[in-house]
Amino acid sequence: MRSFYKLSIFSSILLVTTCEDKNDEFGLVAVSITLNQGSGQNNRIAEIVSSNITKVTISISGVEPVNVDVSSGQTVSKTIDGVPVGEQTVRIDLKNSSGTILYTQTQMVNVEAGQTSSPSFPADDFIAENVVMVVTSPNGGEDWELGSIQDITWTTSHSSEDVSITLYKDGISHQVLTATTSSIGSYTWTISSTISEGSSYKIRVTIVSNPGTYDESNGDFTLSTAAAQPTITVISPNGGENWELGSTQEITWSSSNVSGNVKIELYKSGSVEETLSADESNDGSYSWTISSAFDEGTDYRARISSNTNLNVYDESDGDFIISNTPVTDIDGNIYQTVQIGNQLWMAENLTVTHYRNGDEIPTVNNDSWASLWYGACTHPSAGYLSIYGRLYNWYAVDDSRNIAPEGWHVPTFDEWQELVNYLGGEEVAGGSLREVGTEHWCCGNTGATNESGFTALPAGVRDVDGLYYYYTTAAYFWSSSYQYGGTIGTALLGLALISGDNYASVGGSMWKVSGFSVRCVKD
Repeated sequence: MRSFYKLSIFSSILLVTTCEDKNDEFGLVAVSITLNQGSGQNNRIAEIVSSNITKVTISISGVEPVNVDVSSGQTVSKTIDGVPVGEQTVRIDLKNSSGTILYTQTQMVNVEAGQTSSPSFPADDFIAENVVMVVTSPNGGEDWELGSIQDITWTTSHSSEDVSITLYKDGISHQVLTATTSSIGSYTWTISSTISEGSSYKIRVTIVSNPGTYDESNGDFTLSTAAAQPTITVISPNGGENWELGSTQEITWSSSNVSGNVKIELYKSGSVEETLSADESNDGSYSWTISSAFDEGTDYRARISSNTNLNVYDESDGDFIISNTPVTDIDGNIYQTVQIGNQLWMAENLTVTHYRNGDEIPTVNNDSWASLWYGACTHPSAGYLSIYGRLYNWYAVDDSRNIAPEGWHVPTFDEWQELVNYLGGEEVAGGSLREVGTEHWCCGNTGATNESGFTALPAGVRDVDGLYYYYTTAAYFWSSSYQYGGTIGTALLGLALISGDNYASVGGSMWKVSGFSVRCVKD
């Protein structure tokens, strides 16, 4: 059978005194100190005895004090003779190894010749002595935010004594944070946001068993609401752009509560490639001529940081491209591009007038448009052409001579669907595809953000009746996907966008003679 040993922790002290008749003037006092597990104020004496107390001093009136060395779990018995008969004062002092009295208790004993007296010394009647209590935080000068979590800390010579913690304001008790808690030297305080702001607060830590023993912050500390935090947000490039070496581009950003100038850096693969401007005015825009000495790459980002606080910065949400090969059609027209997800798109409408092999794509601006059965393009005016590009019928889109530049093609229905899905689906993608503002879009163009960089423009359509519709209000783009109906049948529309509507409609049967815009996607 296994044997179990148990260490008794002392939380009460029993003093038994017996007197035997020595003569008419003196008697004997037998002192027995029994330390047992008990109840009371969190067994505070049990805790202190088990760790800190190394000596017990017994003092009786008219007799030299008696010192008894003790250790945890020990029962101490001591017979004291020569105690004068009559009412005597018996004092028990519990001391640490340096002789400092930590706890004391005094009882009266009536010593009679030949008689036994048995006073008891309850644990809860011991009084803490020589208590050292020091509040260490907050101790003056701190500025703590309302709603934050902070640690109140202190040191004490009597770790077994429970404490209360009170918030004072202007020298008056303002709020009891805890009426009793273990004196472990730390208390986690979640500061209520309902407390008034102020700079005259102190914390008081008080011994529960002796409210006259306490310490408080040496100086006032402050409780305040959070200050507005400085922020910087990179707007462009923010991921997906394809900027040409040698071109001039605008790096743009917004900021709030940022004082002083900013630093603009180019990052490649997560490391600084070059500081573009070490001390730039924080006006939200920087014109950058991209040096042809940069390597082409798809892993560039821009970082903008505050010069007064380098911890305040932002960088592009995604990688952008720096390339040396512009997209050029057979006519020499150059198109900006944008990376959206895994697709590289033209960021401008096609305006070419020749197929890839050099054959002309006829421009038909007269009434014969509605009866065409071959590839053609159209535009209502020269001013329109310079902004919106040309409109094409589906015969031009489907021509085997290829309307798209080398290495590019007119997207299929599925490729349009992939684009819209990447931008959150048909219900919301329209806003991120449309150009911002009302320079070209009418009717407020609400919801447009152009976050994708696609920059859709409202070129409208040329319908089967030969008339132009929806100019400045809608954008329609062909897909290369055939549907049915032979020569004059229908094909699938790629994408339709309407001003003020974030819906992005993909697909839909359209007459092949209709004139829509064309965007190309990289092979």
